Amino acid sequence: MRAIVILQARMSSTRFPEKMMRLISGLPLYLYVYQRCQVVRGVSDVVLATSDEPEDDVLAQHALESGCKVFRGSLDNVLQRYIECAKSFEADVIVRVCGDSPFLDVQWIGRKIEHFFSNTLDYVGWDHQECLPGLDSEIVRLDLLEQIISSSPTEEEREHVTAQIRKNPQSFRSELYRWEDMSDALRGMSLTVDTREDWERASWISRVLSEWGMGLRYSSKDVVRVLSHLITPQKARHLRGEHAL
Repeated sequence: MRAIVILQARMSSTRFPEKMMRLISGLPLYLYVYQRCQVVRGVSDVVLATSDEPEDDVLAQHALESGCKVFRGSLDNVLQRYIECAKSFEADVIVRVCGDSPFLDVQWIGRKIEHFFSNTLDYVGWDHQECLPGLDSEIVRLDLLEQIISSSPTEEEREHVTAQIRKNPQSFRSELYRWEDMSDALRGMSLTVDTREDWERASWISRVLSEWGMGLRYSSKDVVRVLSHLITPQKARHLRGEHAL
């Protein structure tokens, strides 16, 4: 069976428009994530999947010029975009990654791909209650997504791709993983880039990782090490999006 990483991204974020082109360690955000995904063991390809709307022309063109593989599909029906992308690249298994998650754990993906195949699973993901947003990714079989789209999915299920699986995990051969490094000090933090403030702190984290010689293959443990060494109480509030009184 053939597994690929599909990285979803678009330019039309309402909270932080054109965030995909904001620089992280000298690279546009989407490209930083794309290059990190290229170090994942056990996948055949990494593909940027964006929409076929004119507003995403700049993103698609920049990605092609940067040597990325690109697929374009529906803006709102992301589930259909994933299915068509996987078929276009002859994949049986999809690793789903979001372009606004620069610190996703690429080492976790490599380990779980092997586990996914050896145990003939349908779905592997993270327990969102026990994981910092932005570290997570998902592994899912293409034929399961095809089954979902043929069942007249809701708007939420078309937009969020695996929502039906996560609402009914007992109906599938699925596994959810708790992040072993979660602590009370980290709860409430997020590492996704949804706002300008998120981008500013992501730039800070990525800069420290680079200064520490982490390259692109670093794991969530490395991110925690940066946070635990450098976060003062004031910076911890900043990472949670809180403001000093």
